[in-house]
Amino acid sequence: MKLSIVIPAYNVERYITRTLASLARQTDQRFETLIVDDGSTDGTADAVKTFLAYGRLPGARLIRTRNGGVSRARNRGLQEAQGEYVVFLDGDDEMEPELVESVRAALRRCGEPQAVAWRFLEVDEDGNTLLDYYADKPPQPDTMSGAEALTRILFGRSMRIPMGGIAFRKRLLTDRDIAFTPDCVNGEDQEVIFKSLACCERVAFVDRPLFRYVQRGGSITYAYNVRKFDFVGAFARTAEFIDGVNAGGDKQLAAVSHALRNRHTVENYFYNLETCLSSGARPSLRRLLRDIDRAYPRLNREMKARIRRYYKEQGQMTHTIRGFLILPELYQAIKGLKLAAAQRRARAV
Repeated sequence: MKLSIVIPAYNVERYITRTLASLARQTDQRFETLIVDDGSTDGTADAVKTFLAYGRLPGARLIRTRNGGVSRARNRGLQEAQGEYVVFLDGDDEMEPELVESVRAALRRCGEPQAVAWRFLEVDEDGNTLLDYYADKPPQPDTMSGAEALTRILFGRSMRIPMGGIAFRKRLLTDRDIAFTPDCVNGEDQEVIFKSLACCERVAFVDRPLFRYVQRGGSITYAYNVRKFDFVGAFARTAEFIDGVNAGGDKQLAAVSHALRNRHTVENYFYNLETCLSSGARPSLRRLLRDIDRAYPRLNREMKARIRRYYKEQGQMTHTIRGFLILPELYQAIKGLKLAAAQRRARAV
């Protein structure tokens, strides 16, 4: 078994050497590394060439492309990958030295499943741990079906799998035409992960942190960027795909598809509203909704209808959500009152 590690890299001159060094430290060197330089305008390509020139990472090669976005870069890496299994990293992520060794052991233990996932740590740019997601979660089984993994992610909320936290059997992706959607900048990771899991009979899990997921302040998560709402299309495509592969009427997969179209989309809609509102731009909600309307005509109207349906199905709706449906300013006012009350309680403790 050969493992391929694909790294899309765009203007990560400051970070890429650290990422490659974490791969050079692997206790098992039976893998290839494909660094896809996505038309960087800084010294990313030169940093990669310099690192590879020392010969510390056998089987690594640099692929240079025009700038087309992370999805196209990952798809190019997938096309060129020669391994049976593929891992996708970002150009600022790091792997623990035992990653490849642990993945190979899990594959032997579980009879070469369609995917292997593992625990991860969220860290800042200096490597300090921000979050160990699994620290307060119950142990995961060594092996589960893809439908069970999706159920744990969406309903039990006892699992979370970022893109650098899973290895896919390459044939699973190619046979099912699963690829990253070009020009989608938010939700494209979950789209590929969820589609893949929906097709997995067996998923192995390694119950130790093998991936250090770097959280950079300049990422889209923390910025005012209406392209965040690309996720709505990504979730819709994923739900449609799951419906298509669920010919047997698996109840877990049917529930996952329903959640993606409803609860998961509603929750992520409000989450992305909040990250835009709390960004350095500090816009009004009315301005943000207007900008979303320009980028995605009818999306806000469709989301309001979906929110009403979802909360009717749940049988309850908070005052904050009611305020949003009535008037943007009312939503922000209620949120402001709740924040002020929470701050007063914190000061009183």
